[in-house]
Amino acid sequence: KFNINEFVNQPIRTLSTGQLQRLALSQLLLRSNKQKEALWLLDEPNSALDSSHCLVLETLIEKHIRCGGRVLVAAHQPLCRHLSPHIIQLKANS
Repeated sequence: KFNINEFVNQPIRTLSTGQLQRLALSQLLLRSNKQKEALWLLDEPNSALDSSHCLVLETLIEKHIRCGGRVLVAAHQPLCRHLSPHIIQLKANS
């Protein structure tokens, strides 16, 4: 889903931030396939992803929620707002 085959043979130290993010998200998918109701804790999951992989991520989050999973996301950019029953927006003290 995150096209990791294109860099699977590269040493990890040579991967870009976006490639590392895609690898981490792929690992999450492999682990959570065994637990459909898993809680995903995602910290800036769409950072360093291009627009096509952001769409893949949103689709996977939607599917995970529909299958009974839960997702907690910390993000600067909106992500799956239409699926979020609770959004907490933090602001710096002015």
